[in-house]
Amino acid sequence: MKYTLDQLCKRAGVQVTLHTMLLAATRNGDRITAVTLHDHSGQHEVSAKAFVDASGEGDLAFFGGASVRYGNHGTVQTGTLSMRLGGITADADLSPASWTAAIRKAKQRGVAPLVSEEGLFVRVPITNDVATYFIDEKYDARDAQSMTDAEIGGREQARAYLQAIRTVPGCERAHILATGPEMGTRESRHVNALYQVTTQDIETGAHFADVVCLGAWPMEYHAEPGQPTLWKMVHENGTYDIPLRTLCSKDTPNLFVGDV
Repeated sequence: MKYTLDQLCKRAGVQVTLHTMLLAATRNGDRITAVTLHDHSGQHEVSAKAFVDASGEGDLAFFGGASVRYGNHGTVQTGTLSMRLGGITADADLSPASWTAAIRKAKQRGVAPLVSEEGLFVRVPITNDVATYFIDEKYDARDAQSMTDAEIGGREQARAYLQAIRTVPGCERAHILATGPEMGTRESRHVNALYQVTTQDIETGAHFADVVCLGAWPMEYHAEPGQPTLWKMVHENGTYDIPLRTLCSKDTPNLFVGDV
């Protein structure tokens, strides 16, 4: 996929510059006029007529004075650290009930920290590894120290979960192959757009004239570490429209969003 995107950019005449960091943005009236970037050679200013914020944290919008919000209605979802395990036999017991029981017994033995008793885990094709998503942390995705503490805590959880999982038949020789390079952040800053997709849109499979892509993932809410995930399923047609309006800043006409 990365190769294909590289080739598409080449054909479109797009200059791609990786390994840079956004430091600041300049605003004139209701528009962003330039951004300050940093790389190993120092700082550079880039001017443009339009900008796309694909930071995932709404950084460009925030630095450029556009309207943003952190979380939704006072709630911010937890993040999850993935963990990939090797050494699990092909006939190992991978039933959720067995893994949950093993985690509960480990808690009773005093193994800590074990936050979530239930989580997602799947067998990885070809390698036969098992990818797990048990490790939840609450942190502020805008704050480097908060994220650092969460990642350190997540790696401590990983070792505790390994102890619990090794008691499951077929998992006695399990070992950690990798934990995620960083926490999987579900929610951070949002750019306030001309339109926000609603619960009703998802539940009814809404259609819009200015649709630019389709949503198919259910609504999920991870409130606190260790608490059950709340789900709302998509309409029976399987998708809902995401209109262009959701990718357009409501108060900065030349700012667009690269992710929803």
